[in-house]
Amino acid sequence: MITRKIGMNKGKNRIWLEGAILTDNGIKHGMRFNVVNTPNTLMILTDPNGKRKIAGNPSRPIIDMSAGTIDASEFVSRVVRIDPARRESNKGWPALILTGLPQ
Repeated sequence: MITRKIGMNKGKNRIWLEGAILTDNGIKHGMRFNVVNTPNTLMILTDPNGKRKIAGNPSRPIIDMSAGTIDASEFVSRVVRIDPARRESNKGWPALILTGLPQ
């Protein structure tokens, strides 16, 4: 199980994902993606027409999400579990699901 803490940057919530956690799940630098919020869950859905772009470089892709995106999911904890989503659920494209863990 892979987990990450919801951090703080200038008093606002922030989740930072980088490197192997992305590349091991087929998510690469330069890919585009969308974020879907549901209660206690964020879904990162890669999409060639996505509104956001994976930053970083080819050896270290980065997704940096801040307050508005995170707050909309109403996480019940400060730690999220990261799981790959089935590609069939995202038209064959890689996706990740971030779920708040019970405290």
